[in-house]
Amino acid sequence: MYTFVVDKLDVAYSSAIPEKHIFQGGDVPEEEIELREIVEVWYECAFLPAFNLKKIDIANKAELTVIQRHVLDTDTITLAFLLTNKAYRAALNRMLGVWTLESSAKTVLEQLLFGVNQDKIGSKQPIQ
Repeated sequence: MYTFVVDKLDVAYSSAIPEKHIFQGGDVPEEEIELREIVEVWYECAFLPAFNLKKIDIANKAELTVIQRHVLDTDTITLAFLLTNKAYRAALNRMLGVWTLESSAKTVLEQLLFGVNQDKIGSKQPIQ
């Protein structure tokens, strides 16, 4: 039993999380604390730079866009790998339920989660 979830596979929080709360052991499963750190790095170091690069006009924009796209793709693949674990998928579902950052980042994460879920469903199909 945790402070904000009953089970680590819950996809929603059992109680509201106070604004600016800093998670500690026992608040949520360890997988969520880890995933929060990973998603924060993905958001700040991969997603936001790529997102903001679209809005600016600089001389070497095309070159920087290719580089930043590679960073975003690589970090997103890492996230997708982590989401093959049920506890990480449940944690991301909870996190997205209270997401307050850039909405297009939430959309990317939702699509990633949906894609991983579809892969899981597809892998259960009988081989023909």
